[in-house]
Amino acid sequence: CGWRSVRDECIEPAARHSRQGRGEPLESSNFADRIKSPALRAFYRRWRNVLIDGDGLPNVAVFDPGDLAPMSFTAAVEPHGFRFVFFGDRLAAWLGESLEGRLVQDDAPERFGSLKAAYRSCGEQQVPAYESVHFDFGGGDTVSVERIVVPLFDASQGVSHVGGAVMIEDTDVVGSDAAV
Repeated sequence: CGWRSVRDECIEPAARHSRQGRGEPLESSNFADRIKSPALRAFYRRWRNVLIDGDGLPNVAVFDPGDLAPMSFTAAVEPHGFRFVFFGDRLAAWLGESLEGRLVQDDAPERFGSLKAAYRSCGEQQVPAYESVHFDFGGGDTVSVERIVVPLFDASQGVSHVGGAVMIEDTDVVGSDAAV
């Protein structure tokens, strides 16, 4: 399933819902099914619930990362990059520094390469971005990382911020996505 189908399932039906003032049945998004971590799946479903059932599009003032706050981030979209306005403490501890307040420009070093691409894609296409990576360093040393980035909208329905969460190996802080 490509990003276009996520847009069809999430953005366009939500716009029809708000314009017509009545709920239309929505297909279940297989986007959520691709997310391996139950905690990230719950994060995505919270965002989707705000999108579909909320009083407007998800925005930075109302979106709550829930139990994943320590592993989450929010970044303001700026003309030539993005600036972290929130950076969870467990994420900062894993990285060895907090990125809160840091401006990451489009020409930032490769360290931010896929992060920049995910943020740009999310902001420009106005749909979530998901990545899952497994590194094998040999000798039994491995690390798995999953990241979801969701658009957060302003009053003009443009993306003003992106929010997201990262799961690194066994940092799952939510036991199940059944609560969402």
